[in-house]
Amino acid sequence: MGLSGVQRTAKLVKYLPDSGVDVSVLTVHPGAYFAFDHTLATELERPGVSIRRTRSLDPTRLFGQRETTVALPAEGRRGFLARLSQWVFQPDNKIGWYPFALHAGRHMLRARPHDLVFASAPPYTGLLVAKRLAEQFGLPLVLDFRDDWVGNPRHMYPTRWHARMAARMERRVIQAAAEIHVINRVIGDALRERNDLDNALLHIVPQGFDPDDFALEKSPGLVISEAGRSGPGKSGSPGESDSAASRCTFLYTGIFYDAQKPDVFLHAFAAAAATDQEFRGQARAHFMGLIPEYMDDLVHRLKLNEHVVYHGYLSHNETVRAQQAADVLWLTIGERPGSEGISTGKLYEYMGACRPILGLVPVGVARDDIAAHGAGFVAHPDRTGEVTERLLELFHLWRRGALPIPDRNRLKIFDRREGARRIADHFRTLAGRSTRTPCQWPDSR
Repeated sequence: MGLSGVQRTAKLVKYLPDSGVDVSVLTVHPGAYFAFDHTLATELERPGVSIRRTRSLDPTRLFGQRETTVALPAEGRRGFLARLSQWVFQPDNKIGWYPFALHAGRHMLRARPHDLVFASAPPYTGLLVAKRLAEQFGLPLVLDFRDDWVGNPRHMYPTRWHARMAARMERRVIQAAAEIHVINRVIGDALRERNDLDNALLHIVPQGFDPDDFALEKSPGLVISEAGRSGPGKSGSPGESDSAASRCTFLYTGIFYDAQKPDVFLHAFAAAAATDQEFRGQARAHFMGLIPEYMDDLVHRLKLNEHVVYHGYLSHNETVRAQQAADVLWLTIGERPGSEGISTGKLYEYMGACRPILGLVPVGVARDDIAAHGAGFVAHPDRTGEVTERLLELFHLWRRGALPIPDRNRLKIFDRREGARRIADHFRTLAGRSTRTPCQWPDSR
């Protein structure tokens, strides 16, 4: 799968063998999704990593049992489908994977000795699978929460029964865990308070970036192109050099959904263009990824057709190169209950690019991490005037050649290699073993 949500687990699997921890991955055959990126899978074709794929009966299989790209639905339809799914499926619509995962997992654990079971969520069905396998084989269970479960701001519980069921499942899984990882303190505090969690079991393992992705030799002389037209504004492709070299480029990569929308940014961009002729002539907004259907009309209404450049979905490697070539990277987290605990993976990928970051974010962990970045600028996600001010401030810094550079020393905590090393140490402690050379499995327990 593509997009930013897969990076945390994929990069952990990539780097654990370097620390003497071999990994057997239990997952599904590709089904329907918004984007696919085979370059991420090729990174895992290495000693110490094996992958077992199974069938699943989750609703996305209605689009096909094999890899199928589907369009991002309009927000209203997406919200309706999400609510319908939350009515019908517990803990989520991946519960149809449960029997297939248990069968394959048991086979894997019988065929080869393992030291522990690890699961990252969402989907929360994966935690149920991991709990059952760990209990059956007497192995330590490690859980990783990329989002909160019961307190997830993007999840709606239609009835009290649904909420009680989710709380009961969360508690049972957490009580079975030997260790729990969370991406930030807000999620950790919520899990601790709801489940009387022992502080010693909880570890903050922040989101991060892979330095290998941002190797300088990957992007010499790269310019984000404005050639061609189609879709909202223009369309182009990174890697082509033209007059874009004299533009100030504001780049967004990824997806928009739920409360994360491009509206405020585009209105602010239009306001900046209307009040500052230099900004109007030289600033450009680039989008790489998936955009909402209505964005084309919005760009047209705001008369930004010549200022907005849409590149479509690109591989992770291509996107990273474009991030390094942009002048400013921006993101948004909409204001809503629970948004203070959202640490979108996109932010930490942006940090790896070592570019200035504009965050349209509420008070919370994302704003705190942008401040720690050393080249961060923030505005409230719903205040157009505030965003306009930040856009003009960044543009005029660019005009003077004075855009700030982040402090690399502050970014070490987000290095996925270092994160994998720390996690490997935790794993060895739980397993009660010393470091082993990758792929040298013991003959017996």
